[in-house]
Amino acid sequence: MNRIIEVMEAVKIDNVKTGRNARALRESKSVSLRRVATAMFISAPYLSGLELGTSNWTEGLADLFTDAVEGMTNG
Repeated sequence: MNRIIEVMEAVKIDNVKTGRNARALRESKSVSLRRVATAMFISAPYLSGLELGTSNWTEGLADLFTDAVEGMTNG
């Protein structure tokens, strides 16, 4: 499972904690929200909602997010 996901139950992602973890990772790498959203092919407001926990994370979105952030800082 992706390292930024916080699980409340076996099948339910905790969107607030996952968003908090995602934002912390992005900010620790000094990458802008808009830049990550563009790399993920989603809108900046949607990514903001994910980070705030008002939109629902999926494992696929978490993978896209992590790949985008890590790709910008390692490549």
